[in-house]
Amino acid sequence: MSGSDDALVEHGPYIIAGSQITELKARLNETLDQYHQSHTDELGLGRARLSRILRSVLPQAIVDLALDEMLASGELAQSRGLIHLPVHQIALTDEEADIWQQMAALYTQNTMPLWVTDFSKQLGIEPDVIRPLCHKLVQLGYITAVVKDRYVLTEHLFSIAETIRGYLAENEMLETAEARQLINLGRKVSIQILELFDRTGFTRRVFKSSSRVIRDGGMYVL
Repeated sequence: MSGSDDALVEHGPYIIAGSQITELKARLNETLDQYHQSHTDELGLGRARLSRILRSVLPQAIVDLALDEMLASGELAQSRGLIHLPVHQIALTDEEADIWQQMAALYTQNTMPLWVTDFSKQLGIEPDVIRPLCHKLVQLGYITAVVKDRYVLTEHLFSIAETIRGYLAENEMLETAEARQLINLGRKVSIQILELFDRTGFTRRVFKSSSRVIRDGGMYVL
């Protein structure tokens, strides 16, 4: 930490007590822990979205300072732009690894997001086995939930995000119809992915419009 709890910490134009940073770090850890418990289908939070959920009265620069120190110390981890609690304890069993290999093979045949029931039917494995494994695979970053029980290969999702990022680097806004063409997975799935990007804070829907702009360009970066 930047100094002891009773010391004053200077950061840019701000001076703050070390005890406030300690308290802020505890709140960040608690916020992420609660989020993980209620959102098992998500790996973590983008920095901007985490700050919004935290609702701290402290300047964003101080929140960023606490986050950077927690990331540097290993108290928090960051994967592909998403901040989360460390997952060093998570590992697939031999049986789970074998099922994952079968699931991954299905993605090589079809880039569409797949439902838990799709995996169950095609692999002959009960949904009650597939579902908790999917949660584990999300935490490991292999797949990402588009909606409940429907998953896309994470590397494919990042490819879609990069395409959208490139488009918006050259255009002011992204219309829904154009997004569907870029995503190229059909109307319903494309909308679900757009809503996922809005929900996670990667994009933002323009007020009273179906257009999107980039909100947090640091997300979904390999």
